[in-house]
Amino acid sequence: GVDVKVMMEKSPVGADSENWDVKTKLMHYGIPVKWANPEYFLTHAKFMVIDGKEAMVLTGNFTHSFMHKNREFGIIVKDAAKVEAIKEIFEKDWNRETLTENSNPEIVLSPIDGREKIINLLNSATSTIDIWQQSVQDDEVIETLKAKIAEGVTVRIIIPSLYRASGNSTAVGELGTNSIRSLLDPYIHAKLVIIDKKSTYIGSNNFTATSLDQNRELGVITDDPEILNTLNMLFEIEWEQTIDPYDS
Repeated sequence: GVDVKVMMEKSPVGADSENWDVKTKLMHYGIPVKWANPEYFLTHAKFMVIDGKEAMVLTGNFTHSFMHKNREFGIIVKDAAKVEAIKEIFEKDWNRETLTENSNPEIVLSPIDGREKIINLLNSATSTIDIWQQSVQDDEVIETLKAKIAEGVTVRIIIPSLYRASGNSTAVGELGTNSIRSLLDPYIHAKLVIIDKKSTYIGSNNFTATSLDQNRELGVITDDPEILNTLNMLFEIEWEQTIDPYDS
């Protein structure tokens, strides 16, 4: 008796037809399914709202790779204001209504304010920036990170191998192999930023112009100490396992 609604990207990158089969199966079981709002280049957000009381925001798609092969993250959101904001985003997109503003400062929503909030978050760092990121290609992001390095901020970015994500080559050249390194396994599909070891962004935004400016993307900023302790510990472990991207 649970009311379930599913909204999916019609033609996700690398899997143009797979969601058609999923849509058919879900509708066979009486589950309402809509293609994502065509207002956006892609709907790349990955989230769900449960009973209107909590939300789960993810870096990964609902795929076998997400469950078994990739480095991914998710956060369970219970703060009522954040959950209500995320619910409104879903309902607006479901009803094909344009959402013109995002009033919650800890919700990152592209194309409305994703670029602004992520750049501001990076600029807020005073000591360290640690990042897991599949794609580091946006010029403003790269220039912001370069500027933070010049200020003396320690920047460390874990990316996939250049063999599997060659679009990151410019970032490697600009930021240097002391700051940006590759992890071969698991595959880095995550999109996560840790600032000064005290706050974190977890969400769907890749660091590309399309993701920041054209897609429907969703992320959350939190300073929850328990979450940060776990993330900081894992980052140190995985940073020690990275290699020079040019060797990957």
